[in-house]
Amino acid sequence: MKKEMYTNTTKSLSWTLTKSSIIAVIIGMATYTLFEIIASGEVDTHEILTHHLLPTVLIGAIIWAVLTMLLRSKVISPIRDILNHLAQLGNGRFAPIEKPSDVTEIREIVTVVNRLTSKLKSAPDNEGASKAVDDLVKLRSDLKAVIDCEKITPDQLVPIMRDLKQLEGHLLSALQA
Repeated sequence: MKKEMYTNTTKSLSWTLTKSSIIAVIIGMATYTLFEIIASGEVDTHEILTHHLLPTVLIGAIIWAVLTMLLRSKVISPIRDILNHLAQLGNGRFAPIEKPSDVTEIREIVTVVNRLTSKLKSAPDNEGASKAVDDLVKLRSDLKAVIDCEKITPDQLVPIMRDLKQLEGHLLSALQA
């Protein structure tokens, strides 16, 4: 129940950083505008709009756009790439990730993920022995079928060769374990 509630209330990192940066820019713009109005003394509405509010909003929008672009390129995009790589790792693709970054935490995450990939790649297949036994049963069955035939054709030997190749792979994997 709590997990469902948790997942329904989560937002993407992109949305969280965009919303947070716009809030920070708005607070900064409002504080600066208020300070300018207080420091200027008496000002009319036209002066507030043209000399204080309009430039502040324009500068705030530029700052927000640049901040959002930098956060996406330096944080969000690398994290998405790492997540995609981890999903591929979960599907059995044990390739290292190449993600150069000048952000220390991103670089450390990439290093740890590549270390994990290397360990997973070199881990022995514990199921190799049981797979090899299954391969032997299938090979025995295919050989019996060929022996029971009166005339042996090359097409009958292809499944046996496949079985032998599969058995060899599973035996090597079991021996590594």
